[in-house]
Amino acid sequence: MTPISIVLLVIQAYILIIVLNAVLSWFPSDYGSGLHRLQDFTNRLTQPIVGPIRKLIPPIGGGRMAIDLSPLFAIIALEILEAIISRF
Repeated sequence: MTPISIVLLVIQAYILIIVLNAVLSWFPSDYGSGLHRLQDFTNRLTQPIVGPIRKLIPPIGGGRMAIDLSPLFAIIALEILEAIISRF
């Protein structure tokens, strides 16, 4: 495997973690449960990218039914980065 293919693989894995984190956010969980620990783990992994985007683009709507588009924009940005890197 070349270094570029490794970077592309890491980007794809990170995109999957962002998607998993978004899907997990739809399910309520009790503190300390396995689901809560998984949500916390994926949230910690995705916050470095999704957090700053969320500050620029806050969730649409209000209350518990707000729609957070920051994961979508993070995935788009990572896909663009992947396309740029794959040209090398």
